[in-house]
Amino acid sequence: MDESKILQAIEQLGTRIGALEAKIDTEVGALCSGMNARFETMEAKIDTEVGALRSQMNARFETMEAKIDTEVGALRSEMNARFETVEAKIDTEVGALRSEMNARFDAMGARIDRLEARFDVLDAKVETMDLRMVRFEDKVYAFNNQIDKYAVAHTQALGEVQAQVDRIAKAVASNTKVLQQLTYDAYENRGVAQ
Repeated sequence: MDESKILQAIEQLGTRIGALEAKIDTEVGALCSGMNARFETMEAKIDTEVGALRSQMNARFETMEAKIDTEVGALRSEMNARFETVEAKIDTEVGALRSEMNARFDAMGARIDRLEARFDVLDAKVETMDLRMVRFEDKVYAFNNQIDKYAVAHTQALGEVQAQVDRIAKAVASNTKVLQQLTYDAYENRGVAQ
């Protein structure tokens, strides 16, 4: 194998390694872009859902407060009008009011429980996303390890090619010295023969 073929083989190896590095850079870049897009989509979705839930909660609480204010105001007026005339009836009405209020507070408690359940579901979704992120990071770590192993293997192969080139260069240098000596001896012998 002559020196030009060796140089050509080394250039081809360099070209292949460069192409492989470019391909790895492209795929890792695409993977990072895809991850960023997914995270942005998830964050936007979470922000939208939490915002909608907050708006819904605020609207319901405002409705409940207005309703309670109206009903308590009506109750106070009714109690003041009847207080002077019928004490026993007031006791009955207050008892009914307490039952009604307890029922309403129970209903509010149930609504709050449902809201807490929704928050628990959101919490679970966030935890699931965290677990997915951990798995994804593990995959990226494994991928990086594979790339490192591949680079080490190619570095070793390149070292072996370099060792072969060095051996060939030494052989060429040795053969050149022998050829020079033979040429010199032939020239000397020709001079003696004349």
